[in-house]
Amino acid sequence: MLIELSKIKLLNILFILFFLTSCSSTSSVSYTSAGSGYGSNSSQSSKKYTPSIPVEILIPVFNGGIETLSEEEKETFSDLRRAESIFFANLLKDKIEERGVFVNPRVMPSNRAAADVYVNAEIIKSNGHILELKVEFQDSRNEILIPKSKGKNKVSKFRNKNGIYTFRCDNNCRANYKSNPRLEGKTQFDRIFSEVAKDLELAVKTNERDLNLIQKMKEIRFAQTLSPERFQDYTSTKRKGGRYIHTLEYYPDSLDPMFMRTQSIRSAEQMFTDESQKYISEHANKKKFLEQYQLWQEQSGIAEETRLAAQAKQTGNAIGGILLLGLAIAAGADNVDAAVAGGVAATALFTRAARFGKEAETHKAAIKELEMDVSYVLVDQNIEFEDAVFEARGSVGDQFIAYKDHLKKIYEKENN
Repeated sequence: MLIELSKIKLLNILFILFFLTSCSSTSSVSYTSAGSGYGSNSSQSSKKYTPSIPVEILIPVFNGGIETLSEEEKETFSDLRRAESIFFANLLKDKIEERGVFVNPRVMPSNRAAADVYVNAEIIKSNGHILELKVEFQDSRNEILIPKSKGKNKVSKFRNKNGIYTFRCDNNCRANYKSNPRLEGKTQFDRIFSEVAKDLELAVKTNERDLNLIQKMKEIRFAQTLSPERFQDYTSTKRKGGRYIHTLEYYPDSLDPMFMRTQSIRSAEQMFTDESQKYISEHANKKKFLEQYQLWQEQSGIAEETRLAAQAKQTGNAIGGILLLGLAIAAGADNVDAAVAGGVAATALFTRAARFGKEAETHKAAIKELEMDVSYVLVDQNIEFEDAVFEARGSVGDQFIAYKDHLKKIYEKENN
């Protein structure tokens, strides 16, 4: 009788283990092509939004998230992340331009150029299987603009409440990407940038009533870079939720000659950023880089997905082994080979993951040789402004800093 009760208890425990195994398997790495976004219509198909006034959009080169990596990961991924930082920023700019809501969005190495809204992004994860980006829409007041769903206009399903976009591409997604002629020349993660571009529109639309104020703040803050002592009292700054928020206290008279002059100089800064776009775009879209990067994404994605499947299999085998072993004991059986047979399948998956990972490494090494860092956007420019020629040399980022200093000296010379 005691033996029978023990068997019943053992079977109850085994049932619980079997239930846990089932739960584990349903939360593993199985993604459909529909979930990946290819072959399906956008969740935001609606009438195009038109802002009440032109809105200037600036996209600083993405933060590669390198400082958050371990020392080992930095050795492996730093060059790739730097390449992705400029490539992703330029890809997002293209998606914003395609939609035609905001005229002439710009990519720059930093957020030092004047703009109404900045799209700040950080790469959280990028391994060919999963891409995670943290994105903030920040206006000239340093306020964060939150996109909100309204009617048919829905915030992207890939965005969570913390502004993190997560996009997964599984085997079905990759197969659809490779076989779809409309996706030729694009990466398998294109969809996430289209979603960010749509959410940018929702964020601006949600704050439509503040656009005039945002534009005025942009103009005043630029004037402050030229003459802090003259324009510092026009704004105030207070700490709010861990951020310093700028408030417009006054706005200059429209005929104030000093303020008018700052705005004519701002047009010279815009001319520089406009001229720099072709060089940044050419650098971000090098043919050799795109070829190697697409191959890396594919091989690395397969390796990562296979590795996760192997881990899930291994976990399932551990629990399943206990399950089969217990059943064998309860049944009085001597042969428990089935309890360990599943380990062979897990080992095969790990071996396959290692093979694709090794192939991905060769493409990553090729990307390193291409020097895709934004600091390598080197070009010689001669920029003419009011009969004066500024000879820009070195990287675009260094040129911009020197050019802003050049414009400030022009303003100071006139007003002294």
